[in-house]
Amino acid sequence: MVTKKVSKPVPARRDDARGRLGAPTARAGRTPYRVTHALAPDHLGEIASVALLAVAILAVALFIVGISMLVGGLTIGSKYAANGGPPPGVSGLGTVPLLGGAGITLLSVVLLVAAGAVLAELRGARAVLAALTGVSAALCAIGVAVVMRAAGGAPILAAGLAVAALVFGVCTLVFVRRRR
Repeated sequence: MVTKKVSKPVPARRDDARGRLGAPTARAGRTPYRVTHALAPDHLGEIASVALLAVAILAVALFIVGISMLVGGLTIGSKYAANGGPPPGVSGLGTVPLLGGAGITLLSVVLLVAAGAVLAELRGARAVLAALTGVSAALCAIGVAVVMRAAGGAPILAAGLAVAALVFGVCTLVFVRRRR
């Protein structure tokens, strides 16, 4: 025996006293409710949440670059050992990649922690993240100049650094501006 499904119409949800759907309402003396995107935290807004996501993605990318520089600095002596004998002063060749990799890794971890602090609404975290992204933008811009001045230059690396500088700079402007 087959029965036919019977469906009942679902009444529309009404948000305010007049019966308007989705209208902002005043809540017990507070400011009116702001409708934001479901994924954007209410205290940040959409633009700042996109900037926060961009900072987190760049911080993870910087972490990967920093770890690869650390590994390259630690293993630079083994590259020369396979070709006979190491050149004089091979121990000093790994110093710059080690220091640079440690600095980039530290910066990426601090950026991720600051982004988490902004997401958690800690007091003053937005200003700290704005300062960190400003410093990161400046360091990326300096990196573009250093890469392009090097013999041969690496245009792909310089372009990547320029894009990172631009994104960090825009994120700095977003985090510095006052929320409306």
